[in-house]
Amino acid sequence: MTLTDIGASYLREVAPAITALRDAEALVGELQSHPSGRLRMTTPFELGQSALGDVLSDYASRYPEVRVEADCTDRRVNLVEEGYDLAVRIGPMDDSRLVARKLGEPHRVGVFASPGYLQRHGVPARPPELVKHRCLAMAGQLTPTTWTFQGARRAASVSIAPCISVNSFRVLVALAKADQGLVRMPRIHATAALSEGTLVEVLQRFAPPPQPLYAVYPSARNVSPAVRAMLQLLTDYFKQPPWSP
Repeated sequence: MTLTDIGASYLREVAPAITALRDAEALVGELQSHPSGRLRMTTPFELGQSALGDVLSDYASRYPEVRVEADCTDRRVNLVEEGYDLAVRIGPMDDSRLVARKLGEPHRVGVFASPGYLQRHGVPARPPELVKHRCLAMAGQLTPTTWTFQGARRAASVSIAPCISVNSFRVLVALAKADQGLVRMPRIHATAALSEGTLVEVLQRFAPPPQPLYAVYPSARNVSPAVRAMLQLLTDYFKQPPWSP
């Protein structure tokens, strides 16, 4: 079979267009497989302060074509309505529009104090005894003066009157190490002090169930390479974060 003269003329005219189309398709495929563009993400404030420096440094080195906008905030950001690509969250999922990927081990919440404080004021044996102690509270939380514990059959809450409230776990750790009182917080923020012996955990048998740590994003479809790359880095990082024992 051979082309007619008309067919040969037609082929000569359309060949450059076909080549350009194939080149364009190849370029789109390359862009879709390589992280680029913008990535907006959010993390809890204190967790972001501890983790994002390492994660973002690694990400920027690997994917310099991505412009990252990271927001460390304890505000519950609406990813869909506010245009965020990804969030790191602690606790149960409450939005069915989001896809979740677990990151590392669940996070435990505990009550901590310095050996010096406990020597002077005694070790509380049960949660209700906290009303007799100096308590350090995390300001900015929904219920900073209500500490929840796991009872024999159900959760139980204790209302405390904090002597100091501050919206930073780092400051609370420093205050507790300085014998200023008891602090309730995620155990990850006390790991270093526990290893040093400057803080000890109390009321362990009443600790609430561990809270899962998730990376969440709006849809499992059409997830950008930039988001996929960040998900992988976060997964690798939280398998063995620097603060883990």
